[in-house]
Formats: sequence, C-alpha cells, structure tokens
Amino acid sequence: MKNILRVGLATVLVILFSGCARHAAQPGALPDNFSLKSSAAAVLVDKDHTITVNDQQLQALAAQQQISSRQALVNILLQSSDKKLQPDPAFNKVRQLVSSGETEVFYAYADVLSRYLTSETFACREPSYYRYFNARYHREDHDYRCAGDIPFNVVSQHGAKVRWLNPKRVSEIHLLFAGKGKGLMSKFGHVSLRLIVCPEHNVDQEVCDQNLYQHIVLGYRAHVDDFTIDAMKGVFGDYRAYLYANEFMDIYREYAIEEFREVYSLPLKLNQGQREELLRGLSEISWSYAGDYKFFTSNCSTLLQLALRSLWPEFSKNLQMNTLYWRPDNFFAALRTSELSDFNALEDLSAAEKKGFYFSSTEPIYNKALRVVAAAMQDPQFKTLDEYVNQNPVERYENALQDALYYQHLKQDVYLHGAQVLLEEFSVLQFQARTRSEMSNFFDKNKIADIERHMLSVLGRDEFNAFSACILKPVKAAVQPHKTTVGIPERAEIAANKESVFLCDSKENAVYLKKIGLELENIDPVSWKPIKKFMLSAMVGMHNVEQFLTLAPSKDEVVE
Repeated sequence: MKNILRVGLATVLVILFSGCARHAAQPGALPDNFSLKSSAAAVLVDKDHTITVNDQQLQALAAQQQISSRQALVNILLQSSDKKLQPDPAFNKVRQLVSSGETEVFYAYADVLSRYLTSETFACREPSYYRYFNARYHREDHDYRCAGDIPFNVVSQHGAKVRWLNPKRVSEIHLLFAGKGKGLMSKFGHVSLRLIVCPEHNVDQEVCDQNLYQHIVLGYRAHVDDFTIDAMKGVFGDYRAYLYANEFMDIYREYAIEEFREVYSLPLKLNQGQREELLRGLSEISWSYAGDYKFFTSNCSTLLQLALRSLWPEFSKNLQMNTLYWRPDNFFAALRTSELSDFNALEDLSAAEKKGFYFSSTEPIYNKALRVVAAAMQDPQFKTLDEYVNQNPVERYENALQDALYYQHLKQDVYLHGAQVLLEEFSVLQFQARTRSEMSNFFDKNKIADIERHMLSVLGRDEFNAFSACILKPVKAAVQPHKTTVGIPERAEIAANKESVFLCDSKENAVYLKKIGLELENIDPVSWKPIKKFMLSAMVGMHNVEQFLTLAPSKDEVVE
C-alpha cells in the first residue's frame, strides 16, 4: 500500500512540476501503455549495487511515450519499487546542502539520478551529487578534470556581478571570523570563508595576501539587519539563508569600519587539489542552495560546518570537528586550535595585522580623530562619534567655518586636517549603511514584486531602466543572490543572462532618479522618510568632504 501511495503521489508531482523550472524538460503524466516490466529492464542495480542503463530499451520506451530519454528515465525511476533506486539518508544530506529542498524527495532523487546517468557535464556541474552517486552505485570515478574557471555571483553595494575564478589563482582559503557586534544577531560573531586570490601572473604568497581588492568572501547569511530584525523570526526560521559571495573590502568596511568589529583571517591547511574541490563545491552551493535561517540551529556557523564536512574529507575526520558548534566564536576557537588550520598565523596579532591576517576595529582611530578635532575647536557640539554623526551635516560644516581659529588651523595643520576629513568620511559611510538598511526594509515591507509593477506602470522606459539598474538590482542582490536550479552554470548561460552596463551616476539618470524617489515616496511615505533623510545626510557629508579637501595645507602653510 505504501508503495502504491508513493507512486501515486510521484505521478501527481510529475504532472505538477512539468515545465515549471529551468531543469531539462520535465516528464508529463505516464501514458496508459507504460510498462513497468519493460521499464524495469531499462535500469538495473545488481547485488553489488552497480547501476546500469540499457540504452536500447530506454530509447524504445522514450519513443513509445514520445518523450526524451531522460524524461523516460525519470518516469522509470519514479515508478520503481526497488529500494536501491530510491533516496536514502545520505542523499537527503547532500540535498539539504545544495538545494532549496522544495521539491518532493522522490521526484528530486529521480530527477538528479537521471541527470547523473545521462549528462556529460554532470560531474563538473553538480560535484556534490556526483560524489554521492559514485559512492552509492560503485561507479568508477573517471578522470573527468573539470577544466576552466569557477563562477561566483559576487554581491556588492552596487548589485551583483559574476566573477569567473581561476582556481589556480586561489593560493589559500581562510576561515574569516568577525568578532562580537552590538546587535542581537552578531552577539557571538560571524564566520565565513575568505578566498585569497592572487593577481594575474603573480603567485608570490606575500603579494597574494595583499591583493585585498580581488579577495572574495563566501558566507552563509540571512537577509536581516540590526535596524529591522525580528528576533522571533530569527529563532523560528522565518528568514531565508543563502551562501553569499561578497567582495572582501565590502566585508571589511562593514565589520571593521561600520560596526567596529575585529576581523581574524585563519589560514586553512589545504593543498591545491583540496582547494579546487572545495571551491567547486562552494560554487555549486552558492548557485543552488536556499534554506531556513535559524539563530540557534541553522546559522552561519552550523551551515558552514556542514558544508565543510561534505566538501573537505579531512575536516569530517577531525575529532574536534565532530561537535556542531552553533556559536561562531566557539567554532572559530575550536578550528584555531586544530590541526586543520595554521594557528601560528594569529599568535602575534601585530605581525598578523601586517600580513593581512588580522584587522583591528577602526573605532580607536576614529575616536582619536574625534579627540583631535574636538580639542582644536572653541565650542565642539559633540563628545562621541554617535553625536558627531547624528549632528545635522549642514550645521556641522557651518560650525567649523564659523570657528575662525579652528578654520585657520585646519588650513595649516596636516594632522588636524586629516582627522577632520576622516571623521566626515566616517559620517558618510554610516549614512550610506543606514540608507541601505532602511531601503531593504522598505522593499521587504512593500514587496519587491508589487513595487516593481507599480513603477513599471508610472515610469517611462528610460526612467524604469534607471530604477531597475540603480535601485532594484542592488536591493534584489542583497535580499536574494541569483540562483540557478541545476548546479554550477556554464558560460553560455551566464552570457545569455548578461545585463548591459548602466551608468547610474550620469547627469541624465540623476534627473530620472529624482522622479523615481518621488514615486517610491508615494508608495509608503512613512517608510520612505528615513531613507530620504539618510540619503540627504550622506550627500551633504560627501559635499563636506570635498570642501574640507580644498582646505588641505600647502607646503608653505604647514605648521612645523
């Protein structure tokens, strides 16, 4: 009875899922003349669990049903009552690692196994499933050699861009740990992986370590922030988790500058082959995985550990890694003392900072600049960094100009001038971060799809293009990284979906963006109000920076 019920459910799922995704075409309902006996002869698993496909029988069934061979294969697998052709716990582990898990498990198994048996690119496109099926069905691991670069959809504050990464240029992979933050979700820190990417044609390790602007950070994150976070959603899994790829310098700015957190970069002991296998597995996850984020059980730490257990055999065998550490700080501490990492790299933090393995919080630097500026003013209107940032930026600049003695010193004292510019740049970064946070909150509250439809109905073509490229694209990239449904995409797929370059900073688009802002404000005036305030504050702050820079002391004016 259970098998009959399962087969019936599977058949319904075949119909429901037919043609709904970017898989190869899905099978339709089974024909009346479908033969279980003849289909069983097409796919066999012997007593040694070795799987074979009778191509002639399969093609005959496909012709009979007027569908492709792979569609016929899926039908056969769905109808099979052979336990050796059904999902087991090991399959579910891989599935949880590399997919959204939204498809019924029996259909998912039949679909993936059919690709494994028929696709020539399966090994390189879906490496995690490939290793699983090779192990289960005792098939020889052919020397498939996945040549070529590995794609990652790298998200920045401007949107997302696919970077094709030559694995030979990744000299090391580090565990990146950001220390305790002020927000609830950052109380125990954050862990991710840092790819040390070398410059073209230079693999000197010291040069690679300092090539910061090309380094990539891979980390599981949920779309939450400390301005709008709902703690109960974080506990019960109402946020979605993804494996994001980010530019390292964006992550550094977020943690060390905007949040004043220390950042540790711990080298992992991986050889070239292990690094390449790990990179391909991580790429597969980044393009395919979507799951529930749960603060205590399914977070940046636990999800990363589960990925490393699957993709790095030495990690899964290490006794210290048998424990699943839900706290990122505990995971970092355990890995730091294990044989899997180069723990000596962080023994001397001064030396580590010079090498780019440790990044101290920038809070002491900004506080020092604050003290220098406040001491030089006759009547400073701030005592803390928060008070400086929250002061009206127009009034802040006017106060500096009206303090005649301070203004004079600003043009003569290089140290004071540098401190003032540094503080004003800090205020710009803070307001840009607040703008991004409130913008995400706005689109989440009012639904991206609804906003997009509204803007399409009220904007002209060029105006909507500006809205789509300069506002919608960055928001979508932050909320949910681009996904495929079948593993690592190939270059042809990426090229087909490549978007044209759009210059958001042009004068023409500035006019469009002004109208766009008014239309967004009409949608939800209350939620748009803080966005408008923070954007204006950031713009005025940038203007202040430009004005202060014009006061830079010349060599003749410098006070000795």
